[in-house]
Amino acid sequence: MLLKIVKKMLISLLIIALALVLTVVIFIRTAPQMGKAPDGEHLELISQSSNYGQSGFINQVPTGMAMDSGEGAGSLMYEWLFKAKNFKPSEALPTAFSEIMPGEDTTAWAVWYGHSTLLVKMESFRILIDPVFGPAASPVPIFTRRFKNQPRFGIKDIPEADLVLISHDHYDHLDYPTIRELSKRDINFIVPLGVGSHLQRWGIEKHRITEMDWWESEVVEGIEFTAAPARHFSGRSVNDRNNTLWASWAIKSPQTSIYFSGDGGYSKFFREIGEKLGPFDLCFIECGQYNYRWKDIHLMPEETVQASIDVRGRAMVPIHWGAFNLAPHTWKDPVERAFEEAMKLGVTILTPKVGERIMIKHTSETEPWWSRIE
Repeated sequence: MLLKIVKKMLISLLIIALALVLTVVIFIRTAPQMGKAPDGEHLELISQSSNYGQSGFINQVPTGMAMDSGEGAGSLMYEWLFKAKNFKPSEALPTAFSEIMPGEDTTAWAVWYGHSTLLVKMESFRILIDPVFGPAASPVPIFTRRFKNQPRFGIKDIPEADLVLISHDHYDHLDYPTIRELSKRDINFIVPLGVGSHLQRWGIEKHRITEMDWWESEVVEGIEFTAAPARHFSGRSVNDRNNTLWASWAIKSPQTSIYFSGDGGYSKFFREIGEKLGPFDLCFIECGQYNYRWKDIHLMPEETVQASIDVRGRAMVPIHWGAFNLAPHTWKDPVERAFEEAMKLGVTILTPKVGERIMIKHTSETEPWWSRIE
């Protein structure tokens, strides 16, 4: 009798497990937020890039992740569960929104909305960079949820932009609900090679998308956008690693120049970018979601400051923090360490509140507002 009960329980557990696996497979294959890999003529076109290899796009310097081989997975789980503290702020982060009206004012400014999302104005042209206004940095919103802000805000609260610029296709940089909202607006996109496949699946017409390879440039309304190298990777699903390219961006107008790092580990590229495309009035450099296990693909905070020196930035803003918890460090460790290193090296560092507008060419040091929050 007991044996029959155990057998039935095992069969029931097996059926449940198979159902879960089937559900996951169906979700991966059909959920729109997973995006779409390049195929057909699109794949043939991007595969002509010198940065494309047999298994997709490749880094031009040796790049690895300890997690790829399973090394350190157990210790990482232990670190997440038992050692790390203050993953999230103890209270809602303060915002500092100011009214931004349409007009012909040519003052160059930038607004940081947390993580890597920026709205930049150069001349009279507004550029929305890596817009992520959804509730989470994952395909399922119950994971990696956004920190609370006071007051709350979303994509509908953001001023209209003239162009959207994307660095790569990871969920914390290319957000499905945000892009779906932007698809309703008359706005064009500039993206790295292959990323257009995701956008087209989400309702962005092909003619609104410009895809670019490293070192290629496009001039829009007198502003030059140059896709520059980065040491990172791409992918939104379990089997699409490096199907699309990743990039950093140099943006230059006759009066103003900025650099946006996207994501990527430290490399010779920063100095090369500084020599070819610098100097820059202001650079926005990745600072957050790092760990020694994946140091090749994300900067440590001290490297963030060095990267700003390498690209020849007059001043820097640390980004890729202040919105999501994607690595086992405290929520404010990135900015604390970067701030300390910048002070040590004499680098001008700006740390605006979420939503705070900063002037690109006439910057002054901002307060360490994060220090008042646990």
